[in-house]
Amino acid sequence: MKSDLKRGIKAGDRLYVFDQYAMGADFTIADLYTYYCFGLAGMLASNRVGVELMPRLAERPSIARVTA
Repeated sequence: MKSDLKRGIKAGDRLYVFDQYAMGADFTIADLYTYYCFGLAGMLASNRVGVELMPRLAERPSIARVTA
């Protein structure tokens, strides 16, 4: 699992910017996709490498409305 996570993180590094949001300074559809499709991956990334993207996305009004 650890080698798979490392490979996945490398792939994510090529795709995601991880600035303020997944693809840069602006909130985009990529952030919605990341939040809803990569919840487990977000928890693993947080626990393994300290990347905290999910809580910041959860604060977005659009995500909060859908979650509620």
